[in-house]
Amino acid sequence: MQPYANGTIGVVSHSFPYVYKELSADGATLDSVGVLFFPLAPSFDIRYLMPGAQRVYLYGNAPGDQDTYSAARISVAGTPALLWQQSFGNFAPNEDETGDAVAGTTDGGFVLVGTRLDTLGDAAVWVLKADPQGAVLWEKLYSIGTGVFNNARLGSVKVDAAGNAIVLAASSFSDPEYHLLKISPAGVLLFDKIIATSGYYAESFRAYPLADGGFIACITLEEDEFIPSLVRVAPNGNVLWAKEYDGTQLNDVTPLAGGNFACAGVKNGKPWVFGVDAAGNLQWEQTYSVSAVGILYSITQTSDGYLAAVGAAGNASETQIDALALKASATDGALFWHKTFNKGANSFWFATTALPTPGGGVCMTGVFLEPPANVDLISAFFRQRVSVSWLDAAGNPLAHQGFGNDATRPVSGNADLAADGNIIFCATIDPGTALQDAWVVKVKRVTVAAGEPDLVGALALAPNPASDETHIQLASPYRGPVWVQVFDLQGRQMTAFNSEKNAENWSAAVLLRHWPVGLYQAVVRTPEGQEVLKFAVQR
Repeated sequence: MQPYANGTIGVVSHSFPYVYKELSADGATLDSVGVLFFPLAPSFDIRYLMPGAQRVYLYGNAPGDQDTYSAARISVAGTPALLWQQSFGNFAPNEDETGDAVAGTTDGGFVLVGTRLDTLGDAAVWVLKADPQGAVLWEKLYSIGTGVFNNARLGSVKVDAAGNAIVLAASSFSDPEYHLLKISPAGVLLFDKIIATSGYYAESFRAYPLADGGFIACITLEEDEFIPSLVRVAPNGNVLWAKEYDGTQLNDVTPLAGGNFACAGVKNGKPWVFGVDAAGNLQWEQTYSVSAVGILYSITQTSDGYLAAVGAAGNASETQIDALALKASATDGALFWHKTFNKGANSFWFATTALPTPGGGVCMTGVFLEPPANVDLISAFFRQRVSVSWLDAAGNPLAHQGFGNDATRPVSGNADLAADGNIIFCATIDPGTALQDAWVVKVKRVTVAAGEPDLVGALALAPNPASDETHIQLASPYRGPVWVQVFDLQGRQMTAFNSEKNAENWSAAVLLRHWPVGLYQAVVRTPEGQEVLKFAVQR
C-alpha cells in the first residue's frame, strides 16, 4: 500500500490480474484498475512504485525465473461520481448469480432481479430487496419452469404504485414460457402468470405496470421468423390482447398520455420507433438512418415531452459499434436529433437504458470495451465496463463515467432512477464463471440545465417559412452568452454559433441560401435554459 498526501491510499493486490485500488481516507473505493498479466509461477514477488496519485507503476518477477520481469504503468482516471457500490451473491454453493435488472423503490431502496442456481443446479429467478444503503431486507428464489434445461432468463423488474415488484422472466432457452410475476413489498408471490410462449427467448423483453393496475409487455417471439409483439395484461395477470408488428426486434415500450404507447427496436437493420393506441393498433412508425446498421434497446419520455431512445449503430463490417441516442416527437416520431458516441476506431460501445433527466436531458447507461479494445479477443474479454453518460436536451454530452475494471469485467444489466434522483444500475461481475455475482452501483446524478428564457414568448424566429435567411430574436433582461444549434429532421447539425447578448433585444441571422427545402429545428441556449424553434425553408 501507499499513502498519499491528500489522505487517500493506494493498494496493489497480488492476483490475476494485478489490481490497483485507490481508497478514500475512510476506506471507500474511489477507483479500481486491473492489469492483465499471466502469472509465470504460483506467486509473484511484487515491487511497485507509485510516485503520484494519477500514475501507478507495477513491477514483478517470477520466483524460479529471476530473468523474467513484468512492468506496467496505470493511469488513474480520477474519482468516479460514485455514491456506493455493493455486490450480492453467495460465497459457497449455490453460487453463480447474475444481476440483470434493478428498479428503485419509493423509500430510496431498490429491487434487484437475476438468476441463482437452485438445488437441482438450474438457474431460478432470484429477487432481492434492499434498503437505501444496499443492505438486504429479503431475498427469494422462484422456480418458473418444468422442463429439463430449466435455466431462467430475466427480462425486467419494475415497481408499481403500491410497491409491488413486477418481474418478467423466461423459463428456459428453448421453447420458453414468459412469466409475469407480481411480488408484494414483503416478498410474497401474488401471482405467476404465463403471458406468451416462443421457440427461443428474446434478446430483450420487458414489462411495465400501468396506472389502471394492469401491465404492458414487449416480447420478440421467435418461431420460424421474428415476431415483435406487445401484450396487454389485466391487473389479475390475465392477457387482454396481444398484437404483432412488422419488424425485426422489439426491445422496449413506454406508456404515453391517453393510454398510448411508444415502442423501440430494429426493423430492416435500422433503428425503429413506432406508436400504438390503447388497443395496440399501429398509429405511426419511423426508421432512422445510421451509417450502416443500428438498433434501439430502450425508450423513455423526456421531461420536455419528447421521446428519447438509445442503442447502438455499427459500420458495414460491424468492426466498430457506437453508442446511439436520439430524440424524437412523441406524436409521430419525427426526429429532433440523433447522435453516436465512440471511443476511437474499432471501439465497442452500446447503450441499454435511457432515463429522463430534468430539462429534457437523458441519462444513457450501457457497456463498452475500455480502449484499446481491438488488440485481441483475450484483452477484449477483460475490458468490459459499464458506462453512465449524461446528455443535455440537444444531445450534447455533459459527463461520462466508466465503472468496473479488468478484475470485475462487468456485463451490464439495466438502470433506473432512485427516489432521490440519482442513478442506480446493476451488472454481473466476473461473468461466465462459477463465482459470478450481481453488482449494484449508485451514481451521483449530473444536473442538466433546464428551463426557458425569463420572458415567456420572448424568443422568436422570422421569417418563417424562409428562403435565403431567417433571424432568431430574444428580448429579455438577460445579458451574457447565447448558443445556437440548428438541426435538420435527420438530426444532422446544419450550423452552430455563439453570440453575446449585451442589450434587451438580441438578434442573429441564420443564412439558408444553400440549404435544402424542408423542416429544421433551432436550439437556443443560455445559462438560464433553452428553447426549441421549428421553421421551414421554402423556395
